[in-house]
Amino acid sequence: MNKLPTIPKSSNRYCGPAAIAAIAGCTPDEAADKLSGVRNANNRWHGRQVSGKGIKGTYDHELKKALNWLGFRMTSVDHTDGRITPLANEKFKAWAVRTEALRGDRLFLVSSGRHWRVVKGWQSVCGQKRDPHHTNCAVQPGSKVRAVFEIRPIKNAA
Repeated sequence: MNKLPTIPKSSNRYCGPAAIAAIAGCTPDEAADKLSGVRNANNRWHGRQVSGKGIKGTYDHELKKALNWLGFRMTSVDHTDGRITPLANEKFKAWAVRTEALRGDRLFLVSSGRHWRVVKGWQSVCGQKRDPHHTNCAVQPGSKVRAVFEIRPIKNAA
């Protein structure tokens, strides 16, 4: 299994940019700039401009668009592999244990407890724990899993 990368330190310490950095192999500052582009595109009619340093509290659709710009497809596991879909009120640690054999070497983006984390096999990284660690040692292990997305590279992305 390929190891998840360590997320480099940067001025942006929030989990959304950190998750994108872990997936795309960029810095959290570069990821925050992509998210700024997403937010500025959405806010163009309101006259507000967002800088990369102010990126926190990200939404599914913002990460999906930023990852798409970086050559990755983000798809809900409800549409790809229902066995990995979180059960009602399932906590992150319980989900990680239940689905470990099913996840294999695939890459997932998990939203739980108002926090984003990247999971691959038994490993996890996030903005608070930037080094790859076992999912049993994850931040907020008792937080409810809200959504799980499978991440795949877009073929022939230019």
